[in-house]
Amino acid sequence: MLSYCANIHPAESWAETMEALRLHVPRIARELSAPLRNQPLGIGLRLSARATRELLESPEAVSYTHLTLPTNRE
Repeated sequence: MLSYCANIHPAESWAETMEALRLHVPRIARELSAPLRNQPLGIGLRLSARATRELLESPEAVSYTHLTLPTNRE
């Protein structure tokens, strides 16, 4: 499995982190689709203290994450 670390996209809040993922991950996945040959692309995620606090205060945000992140490379 190949992985991509999202910590190169600066984000302090949970909203900024999600926006960085929505903006960059689909393009990276598309560019790697041929070498990956339908294998999953792992995403490394670094959360700031602020984003972590926001998630702890709003657990529904974690549930919402799986609905907003792309699950394919199309």
